[in-house]
Amino acid sequence: MSLLNFNQHINLKSKDELGSLAESINTLSENLKISMERLEKNILFQKTLSRNLSHQLKTPIAIIKGHIEGLIYSVADTPDEKNRYVNIIVNECDRLDSIIKEMLTLSRLYIYDEKLLNFETFDFDIICNDIKSRFSSIFKSNNIKFEIQKPENIYIKGNPDLIYHAISNYISNAIKYGNGEIKLIINKDNKNIIISVFNSGKNIPKNELENIFEPFYKLNYARKNNESSHGLGLAIVQSIAKIDKGKAYAENCDKGIIFKIEIPSP
Repeated sequence: MSLLNFNQHINLKSKDELGSLAESINTLSENLKISMERLEKNILFQKTLSRNLSHQLKTPIAIIKGHIEGLIYSVADTPDEKNRYVNIIVNECDRLDSIIKEMLTLSRLYIYDEKLLNFETFDFDIICNDIKSRFSSIFKSNNIKFEIQKPENIYIKGNPDLIYHAISNYISNAIKYGNGEIKLIINKDNKNIIISVFNSGKNIPKNELENIFEPFYKLNYARKNNESSHGLGLAIVQSIAKIDKGKAYAENCDKGIIFKIEIPSP
């Protein structure tokens, strides 16, 4: 144990004090092994997150710097041009703020911040009402047909804020990349509550389907068509699902894509 090798165990089965001590040492060794593995995994995750974050920050910082220099050296020499430069700087600052907030959220979720483990049993109608309230004007302005399909009296055990956050991320993705139709579908089987968000549109290539929940991963068409995407939204959903002892995944279907979260029934 002093050399951080926790694979050895004391094989002493006696029921006296020595046997009790041996059992305690074995338990301590196993717990230390689990803790060390978790720490190593967390350090690797933080390193990967920091490396990817630095890459993500380069573009907005370069844009902000370039436009500030344009203002300093009077490249923007008319009021309209100056306003355009200022608006670009403000938008890129908002983008930086959004990236950093999402990164901090993902980091907290990954280390299971105790403040996030505030589970309770609640009526899913609360989530549905909040979703409709938040997105109704966006659906209307984008001519998106939205509907909710759910049985009566569905209760979920978890952190309602986190589950709302996960579904909001799915719906935000559907608005960005979908094609005019979004459905929030809730089903229940003997073991799980299955929350699905369907959006019409193109399928995700099979070779990319397993990677989309990785931090900072972007589909090729997402890179080209939506610079506001940071590649963190689905990673956050995956972390939320794990906290709720469930899983998150996506499936192609005939008319689009279905993003799902499965969590144990209360």
